[in-house]
Amino acid sequence: MLTDQRKIILAFFVLFIFSTIFLFWQNEQELDPNKNKSWWTLSFTNPNDETDTDFTIENYGTSRSFTYQIENDKKILAEGNVTLNIGEKQAIDTSLDQAQINADTPLSIHVSSGEETKEIYR
Repeated sequence: MLTDQRKIILAFFVLFIFSTIFLFWQNEQELDPNKNKSWWTLSFTNPNDETDTDFTIENYGTSRSFTYQIENDKKILAEGNVTLNIGEKQAIDTSLDQAQINADTPLSIHVSSGEETKEIYR
């Protein structure tokens, strides 16, 4: 027969085990980028190469249409549209001639989707 102290200790361990399982499950749900979230990222394809202007868009949101514009010295060097499904990632090859780029001013890439706009600079 279990004493009151052993019942309390057993109940504590059972509660601890269930709590641990629940917290691990909840953490896995939060780390899933596709689970009830709406976001997208913009990054350089090769961030270590200062002359490479190619960039990547990764979509985890409900918006599928992205518009980009590449500017340097207040001039638009390139622009375009990209359609990405949820979970899709696409590298954009800008194919810019380095003679077009003024090295004294930063090159900026503006990407917008819906009302959200993100920018990166090189």
